[in-house]
Amino acid sequence: MVYSCNPGSTPIAPFGIFGKWQLVKLESGWTGEVIDAKSLPYQESYEFRSDSTFRKFRTDSLVATGKYTQKDFSGEKYIELSFDNEESSSGCTRGKTYLQQPERDVLIENNQPCDGPKLYFQRVKEKKE
Repeated sequence: MVYSCNPGSTPIAPFGIFGKWQLVKLESGWTGEVIDAKSLPYQESYEFRSDSTFRKFRTDSLVATGKYTQKDFSGEKYIELSFDNEESSSGCTRGKTYLQQPERDVLIENNQPCDGPKLYFQRVKEKKE
């Protein structure tokens, strides 16, 4: 993986996902109902680090860790999450989850092909002081 650097700055992500991403809504694969994450009894987030590792949180608890890479399938770019504990993944493939990034600040985890929800995550903006 190639990283580019600017003098005096941190490395730039190869596909722009460094930082924290918060679940903002989910879409039921069964009913198509869209549920705002604020109405859920939990909060969910991912944190992507510059060393190609990630951490997944549910409310304030760390629930999963692993590594991420960029993959191409039929010309589409995906972010593949490989979980350290296979049981921690929520995707259709054991131990892995695939994310799409249709917009700079949006990640989608689509589990609808295996009867799960489609999860929408939004980049958490760092507060400037």
